[in-house]
Amino acid sequence: MIISLVLSGKRAMPVIALATFPIVKFLSEKNRSFGIRVIKYIAVAAILGVGAYLLIMYGPEWQTLLRLRETITDFFTGVDVSSGRNSLFASAWEMFCESPVLGKGWKYFLQTTTTYVSDGYYHQNYVNNCYLQALAETGIVGFLLFYTPIIVTYIRALKKLILAGKNRLKFSYSNKRCLQFAVYIQTFFLLYNFIEIPFYDMMFFYFLIYAFAISNCKSKDIAH
Repeated sequence: MIISLVLSGKRAMPVIALATFPIVKFLSEKNRSFGIRVIKYIAVAAILGVGAYLLIMYGPEWQTLLRLRETITDFFTGVDVSSGRNSLFASAWEMFCESPVLGKGWKYFLQTTTTYVSDGYYHQNYVNNCYLQALAETGIVGFLLFYTPIIVTYIRALKKLILAGKNRLKFSYSNKRCLQFAVYIQTFFLLYNFIEIPFYDMMFFYFLIYAFAISNCKSKDIAH
């Protein structure tokens, strides 16, 4: 999966996918103190960070690695590396401030950022941040109605995984792997919401629904 994401040409997707793995592993570990786990994962993160930097700067000429290499170089030379996202974020935040309770209306951001290109072709911009777009278009009320079930389900899955790691909740091997998958998908999805609008991608959405189903199953039913 990681290789597929690297070959996709996206900069952030493989980074988020890789970062999510240690989060899930950290929550799944058994009978180790919190301090020991933190120290271990900081050390692992440092080693992986150095390795990732060397791979990006001196690795194969893959499209994603080239984009990441360019991003790192531009960042240290003071060039904007947000691909125009910062201006979209600012516009969405301004819309939210104008109508914070109920928002501006569904797809309002698309309508106000539509530009004519040529030959009847129009370009529309999403905010590229699902949280900001929800706030701008539906306000605090819509945001809470939309995200509360998602966060509640995620917390439920996290609690099950943490209890399983402490042996306070009995899971079979297959059940625990399914639960780890559910937490991984939801963690990845919530992080990806900061830079894209994944709800419009049906493949992402199918995985998310499957993760929700696992999260809400009783422990004995998870792998069935």
